[in-house]
Amino acid sequence: MTTAGRKRHPIPGEANVVRLSSNRRRGNEDARPVPRPMPPDHLGAYGLEEWERVVEDLLHLGILQRVDASALAAYCQAYDLWKAASVEFQIRRKALGDKNAMLETTKSGNIIQAPIIGVLNTARREMIRIGAEFGMTPSGRAGLHGAPKLP
Repeated sequence: MTTAGRKRHPIPGEANVVRLSSNRRRGNEDARPVPRPMPPDHLGAYGLEEWERVVEDLLHLGILQRVDASALAAYCQAYDLWKAASVEFQIRRKALGDKNAMLETTKSGNIIQAPIIGVLNTARREMIRIGAEFGMTPSGRAGLHGAPKLP
């Protein structure tokens, strides 16, 4: 356990090359170039756009390995859902106004949160959770000691 009470995730073999590069005995000289992975066919347009946006940076940082393609696809799929729900919510907001876009009335007359808000929140949480594993959040990047900085 760390001092903050959060459990550290184990670092698999090749990932140690990037994270432990300050160790003189294990530097980036052990790292092998990784070919650019192709995006999976099941990604939507927004997810594919995000894949193209982040792959080059992750390769440049030396983080992305072939075995990471599925995790990156899961991140991009969560991004795709989040972006599509965001667009849908903006359309709803323009049509109904700010307050009415966030609430719905059930058949029995109860006022509830609009389901689109739950979709947005769930997809956002998944994006942040998976993205952190790739160093796509400030706290995630803090663990990438020795990785080259992006231009």
